[in-house]
Amino acid sequence: MKYSKIQIKVQFKKIKNMYIRVYPPDGEVVVTAPELMTMDQIQKNLSVHKKWLSKKVLKFKSMKTLLDKQEALPEYLHVWGKHHKIVYREGQNKNSISMERSRINVYMRRGFDLEKKKKLLYDWTRRQLIEEAQVLLTKWENRIGVQVNRLQARKMKTRWGSCNIRKKKINLNTALFVLDKEALEYVLVHEMVHLIEPSHNHNFKTLMTAFLPDWKERKKLLLED
Repeated sequence: MKYSKIQIKVQFKKIKNMYIRVYPPDGEVVVTAPELMTMDQIQKNLSVHKKWLSKKVLKFKSMKTLLDKQEALPEYLHVWGKHHKIVYREGQNKNSISMERSRINVYMRRGFDLEKKKKLLYDWTRRQLIEEAQVLLTKWENRIGVQVNRLQARKMKTRWGSCNIRKKKINLNTALFVLDKEALEYVLVHEMVHLIEPSHNHNFKTLMTAFLPDWKERKKLLLED
């Protein structure tokens, strides 16, 4: 269905209340509604949250545009909430990337095509994310009292992070490198707390507040409010 020019996916389930969720990275809107709720009732519920919904979708679409530009090898790369100018240097002996203050130097062998350049940049940003997350992981494993067996980063369509409780594995969305480092820390702590409490119940929120008192403010950095 469409609402205020926004394409919305509607799912009906055996639940009491209607839920509206907007997923990264492109702002997909999913409404989960009770089985007996009519489309007119859904429209009325959406109208109550119209301003919030439009604002949230716009934020995600702006982020998607930024990420798309980066995949097309822009002159600037957004890393940890800040813009960095990219300087490409071809004809080098080896491929490497270094960052100096507000500039990123990309060294490439001669004959690198667009896809190889994109992969070089993606692999570098992915490593930056993993390296920063590993530092945070060491810090938080002792504080929370859990051990993570594996930490990895990959492209994810609907989540900023996920965890496998049985295997104690955490996945991070590579798009996190665009945001502030505080957002990364929030997502990591969020998933680590899930290793103690799997659901988003009162106990989970109590644990989040105990470990990361400003978690609600940090959550806003993920464009979720």
